[in-house]
Amino acid sequence: MTGACGHIGSGILERLDRLSRVSVVGIDSMRTLRYASLFRLRNFRFVEGDVRNSLRKLPTEEYSALLHLAAITDAEKSTEMADEVRANNLESTQKACEFCLERNIPLVFPSSTSVYGSQESRVDEDCPVSQLRPQSPYAATKLEEERTVHEFRQKGLRCVILRLATIAGTSPGMRFHTAVNKFCWQAAQGQAITVWKTAHYQKRPYLALEDAVSAFLGVGRLLKEKPLPEVVNVVTQNHTVHEILEMIRIHLPQLRIEMTESRIMNQLSYEVVSKYAEAIGFFPAGNIERCIWETLAVLPRSP
Repeated sequence: MTGACGHIGSGILERLDRLSRVSVVGIDSMRTLRYASLFRLRNFRFVEGDVRNSLRKLPTEEYSALLHLAAITDAEKSTEMADEVRANNLESTQKACEFCLERNIPLVFPSSTSVYGSQESRVDEDCPVSQLRPQSPYAATKLEEERTVHEFRQKGLRCVILRLATIAGTSPGMRFHTAVNKFCWQAAQGQAITVWKTAHYQKRPYLALEDAVSAFLGVGRLLKEKPLPEVVNVVTQNHTVHEILEMIRIHLPQLRIEMTESRIMNQLSYEVVSKYAEAIGFFPAGNIERCIWETLAVLPRSP
């Protein structure tokens, strides 16, 4: 697993750690200093290094799959560091694809539902490429990475692209730059939650961390057994920002909302569904309201 210490990676490690018969090798540059993601793990070996030049350090043995989670992921800040995001993420994915094809290892690649951009109605995996409208450098880079994975699939790489909705839920590697987590932090600290005015009643797709983990592990197992769809949307529920905020208000009635002209969230309205989730054995069991409660329960409160 590359990017082992991030939000999804540490969630996967927690799940696998409960399966003592499963051995995992992880690689991470520790750029984000999330060392706590690696604490007290059994049956886990770790390589500290950048995926762009350290994949050769992985032991030579048979692997079920490579879960490629190494990326710079902050969509909002990617506008300030577009060149770095593109160079880092594209090269990381190129190297991961080359390594997997050479070693005959199936690849699970996480993309993002943000590649859809603003849509007028529901959208699924069959949305034509010409109608994809990434609205941040991060999302645009994800679309380029998808093209790289597709090219290697044409060469024989066994792989699946998972377009993930915005993650909600707790893990040792979680950060607070995405919508639900950021809102929970602001609310717990008594800060006004900042919302882009035109986004308040527009829908966006969200993904419970437990569902993300299930999708990755399920695909990792199936890739060895049979051909799978190339692209699959992975979504728990679609909600408006207003609905998310009301879920928080249930637990923090003093919630304050401040409308802003600034673009806090990275997309306009879109609702994402999947035509191929069943083909990878993905049936969402998570709940975004529960993710919000679990997140608020572990956060410190302002005096």
